[in-house]
Amino acid sequence: DYAMKTLEIIKHFFDVEGLFIIIPTNERSLQKCVQALYGINETSNQDTENECYFNKFFNDKLNLYRPDYLKLVQTIIPEEKIQPLIEDGKMTLNNKYNSLTTLQQKLAEFGEGFKLTMREMVNICNKAIYFCYNIDKKIDCEYLAFLLCRHVSRIENKDCNIQFDHPFST
Repeated sequence: DYAMKTLEIIKHFFDVEGLFIIIPTNERSLQKCVQALYGINETSNQDTENECYFNKFFNDKLNLYRPDYLKLVQTIIPEEKIQPLIEDGKMTLNNKYNSLTTLQQKLAEFGEGFKLTMREMVNICNKAIYFCYNIDKKIDCEYLAFLLCRHVSRIENKDCNIQFDHPFST
């Protein structure tokens, strides 16, 4: 409600020729807000006037870059962070299931597949590090990544599964 009132105030108060206002928004959240407040469904094709509600507020729309999930995960979980685990033999650098590269790749793959936010990815990476340090046995990184990403996911993604040759794939 506050966001919509703010947009309406900006529209009416700052409707000045030549004045540009940049408003960073989460379009999906605003659409849900409009639907809840006014019953207008922006994603459906029921719009008879061919004018979206948000065209009243926004003249131009610019989307930010698509995040590189793998780069983010590699930044949060570098080799130095799990070096003690490698020395203890709980993890390796390059192996199929208990390696840093598998953990990084699978966290990125599942995070992107489940459409997780950057904040959620940071939290998941920190949880993965926590679990890696507190599990006494070798870590199945693919399964750990899948469980962590699926746990915080808001969507059900059939394409986002662990590999078929994985023991827990069924």
